[in-house]
Amino acid sequence: SSGINAEWPLRPGKKSIVFKLFDALILPVVSYGCQIWLPFTFLVRTLTNPVVGHHLPSIAKDHLERLHLSFLKWTMGVHKKTSNTAVWGDCGRYPLGVTLLKQVFSYHERLLKLDQQNSDCLVRHAYREQVALNLDWYNNIDTLRLFIEKRKPTTNTITPDAIKSECQSLFLDFWNEERSTNKKLGFYNDVKQRFEIEPYLQMHLTYKQSKRVAQLRSSSHMLN
Repeated sequence: SSGINAEWPLRPGKKSIVFKLFDALILPVVSYGCQIWLPFTFLVRTLTNPVVGHHLPSIAKDHLERLHLSFLKWTMGVHKKTSNTAVWGDCGRYPLGVTLLKQVFSYHERLLKLDQQNSDCLVRHAYREQVALNLDWYNNIDTLRLFIEKRKPTTNTITPDAIKSECQSLFLDFWNEERSTNKKLGFYNDVKQRFEIEPYLQMHLTYKQSKRVAQLRSSSHMLN
């Protein structure tokens, strides 16, 4: 975040604009090649094989999401140990991996089409090996696809957009479960109504003003 600060000092203004800058300038770099490595992350494992009470902590272990959370906390001005649940909630942002799942399944769809067309390109032969040997990349993608299809039965082939939407819904279930059972988030639950970016992050407040609001809401202050 210090590198970002050199370019975008946090002057009074909407923090939502800083989020948009992150998505436009940072996300394309850190997500490079996600079609290959995302299926191996804690996020995908958690979505397909959730352990009760460990959903969000597992998702937060991924390097990509650790970067994301660090950036969000820096922007909000809260301590690095502030509840991830409150940070995701107030910013109204899903884990980056959930957002990138559409790219993964779009890539998988392209490989399927190449296979159906009997293409002679190298990537199609590599895909055939993945399927034939049930290797981890293909297995993880197929497991998540089957899991989503069971959650949302349909007569049509489920699309990448539908998979992303269903994974967002699943994350919201995890988020609501965590905030309702976490005793440290009692006050937060009183003031938080739904998963969306909060108005104070879209107002022209000074950095200190928005920081104090964020600290109060998330109980990330010296009085806690």
